[in-house]
Amino acid sequence: MKASIYPQYDETLSDLHPDEEKGYGYPARKSSITDIHGSTPYPSSREHVWDLLEVVDQLVRAQLVRWHQTLGYYKHPGQLSQQVAMPEELNAYLESAYQKPGEISLDLPSCLEPYWKRAETMCKVIENRRRNTPRGMQLRVLKLMQLFSLSEQELWVLMACMLPQVEGRYRRIYAYLLDDLSYDRPTVDLVLQILKPLFKENDLPRQYFHTSAPLVSHGLLELSINSPPPAPLLQNMVGVDERIVDYLLCHEKSDGRLEGISKYVETSLDWERLVIDPQNEERLKALAVHLGGHAKDSADWPVLIFYGSYGAGRMQAAQSLCGQISRGLLWIDAKSLLHAPEGFSKTLKRVFREARLTESGVYIADIHAIRQADPGLETLGYLSEQACNHIGPVFLSSDTPQDLAACGQNKKWLSYHFAKPGYLRRKLSWERFLPPEAHFENPRIDKAALCELLANSYRLTGGQIKNAVAAARCEATKRSPLRVSIRVEDLYQGCKNQSSVHLEAFARLIEPRSGIDFDQLVLPSSSLRQLEELRARMRHHQKVYAATGFETRLNLGKGVIAMFTGSSGTGKTMAAELLGQEFGLPLFKVDLSAVVSKYVGDTEKNLAKVFTEAEQANAILCLDECDALFGKRGEIKDARDRWANTEVNFLLQRIEEYTGVVILTTNLKQNIDPAFWRRIHIIVDFVRPDAQARYKIWQGIFPQSIKSPSDQELQKLADRFNLSGGQIRNAVIDAAFRAMTDAGGDTGDLTITPRHLVLGVGREMQKMGSSLTLGDFGEEYYAWIEEGIL
Repeated sequence: MKASIYPQYDETLSDLHPDEEKGYGYPARKSSITDIHGSTPYPSSREHVWDLLEVVDQLVRAQLVRWHQTLGYYKHPGQLSQQVAMPEELNAYLESAYQKPGEISLDLPSCLEPYWKRAETMCKVIENRRRNTPRGMQLRVLKLMQLFSLSEQELWVLMACMLPQVEGRYRRIYAYLLDDLSYDRPTVDLVLQILKPLFKENDLPRQYFHTSAPLVSHGLLELSINSPPPAPLLQNMVGVDERIVDYLLCHEKSDGRLEGISKYVETSLDWERLVIDPQNEERLKALAVHLGGHAKDSADWPVLIFYGSYGAGRMQAAQSLCGQISRGLLWIDAKSLLHAPEGFSKTLKRVFREARLTESGVYIADIHAIRQADPGLETLGYLSEQACNHIGPVFLSSDTPQDLAACGQNKKWLSYHFAKPGYLRRKLSWERFLPPEAHFENPRIDKAALCELLANSYRLTGGQIKNAVAAARCEATKRSPLRVSIRVEDLYQGCKNQSSVHLEAFARLIEPRSGIDFDQLVLPSSSLRQLEELRARMRHHQKVYAATGFETRLNLGKGVIAMFTGSSGTGKTMAAELLGQEFGLPLFKVDLSAVVSKYVGDTEKNLAKVFTEAEQANAILCLDECDALFGKRGEIKDARDRWANTEVNFLLQRIEEYTGVVILTTNLKQNIDPAFWRRIHIIVDFVRPDAQARYKIWQGIFPQSIKSPSDQELQKLADRFNLSGGQIRNAVIDAAFRAMTDAGGDTGDLTITPRHLVLGVGREMQKMGSSLTLGDFGEEYYAWIEEGIL
């Protein structure tokens, strides 16, 4: 028998047997392993874990014998589990032979060998039972070893650390072996001593606890539990992460520390339910076939970069791909990940570990948040490293490819652009998400025509269309909870709600007025024909481009650019307002004073923001008095001329790139740069009304609640005064105030007389700088002017 560091007790120890209860020989408890033959398969994964832990139990019993007969021999019973060193104990240490640092001696073999042999027998029985277990029965321990590339020795380290976490008495036993009852987990040194018989001769057990080792790098083990940092490696307390304990014990629940950061999403989404670019769909289908048959380890799994607009189908494509290869999908919010309580790096490691345990893909949304939070890109670099090492597909989702370009180039990175759908795919989405005709307020509505109108007017993604229909349902429910009846206006409002508008600094939203229509817009027949052409182009322009193939043939000029020319008050703004009302589009009137800047380059930046935001909002952009921006380019004589020409050049380019509707208004048509005329699709001339047109304006401007003059009186006013529509409106408003004053503030039976109107016309002419003469008004009207104004 090999001599121990206490040779005087070798003979005594040789008489001990593990089945005897005398001295410090601990009897083995009744084991399920000894009650069966090694051919019985495992009925459950949990029983396999219990058998592995029972092997560790035998090694722990051996360690108890060793401790009592060596380190604990000189301790008084009252000093056990206290940090007290007796002189006799120290002398024994110094009298023993030299032992290399870190080397674990196998003392007392005759006493410990029975426990080791019993553990060895148990291991053989476990191996036999594993082989006889049917393939349909998944043993979690073996799966864990496969997922994280663990060796047999690393498995035993995991079991030894896990033992006190599943059975409370071992916490006391480990603390007893450490001579300190304040410990509830083993130290690295204690684990190595217990498992020494299972290590190979050339093995370096400390390597299993280094930060780069699989057990630690994947977060299966937790070091330095309750240990003051920095502690030497051997003195670190060590435990198994609770998520791993739950996994091995078959507790089907996800890591609670990821709550609010992650969620599992459905992956049973068929390709037919997607509304994405056909080319992307074919590529992803081919990739799914490849991954389903060939991908086995992290070297075979790609990192997929999905970028594009919200609702363009990025998430749904990831769900479908994972469903095709029979994997789950773990969705991660990048913003929440950045602010995780345990820190970004540690939480990200938990995310990828959770995905491995559940054999799921990882979908990280809003990557741009990480890029904005860390301009140095160190965080994105760490994310890139973790993504490349994951066994399974990883999807990094962002709005633009620039958010991920700094992650580095790698053959595993595959980029997919999810563009906004064209007219035909938008129409399919509307047909899919719109409810049946019976759910509309007007059951006779032409659903097909409505789908065409909505697809043509709003450049929304599939997700936005789904949200718009849901918003319309909510609006209808608020109006009538008992019977939900959707109006077309509800759908228009739902579409507007999907647009993120940040134009307040540069433009003003023109709210549509109720009770006005194109019949109230008084224009000559030629101008009305021009306006009708514009309405037809707005109604069908998306359909024409998609159906005829111009959408793929043309790169620029796919929007609608119209110019309204004419003097002030001729109805230009009203016409733009009616167009927005007819097609349910928001109308923004650009404030040139906010856009134009004296600083070089700022005007172009402001215009770029205006066009970008308007395009995202599916808005009609109205540039009033556009000749201030679209003026003719001139000869460059100084730096100011050069920058002025640069602004015009930028506008020429940007307005042609715009895919929405732009309405330009001016009363100085001759000042527009000739290069803009090619880019303008429709010109509508708003001329000053003639006598007959003015009569129609006078007739249609009075509300029904007001008593107005007779048609003969209105005809006389129209024949005598050459006013624009805006001036007539102002004159009528002035007359209404005069009538209210004469009535003493009484609103009942408010009557506007010809005298009130003539005085209103006089004030309007004064504003324009005209003299109020007898020749202009005639004797009857001039008498009222002398009395009321002059």
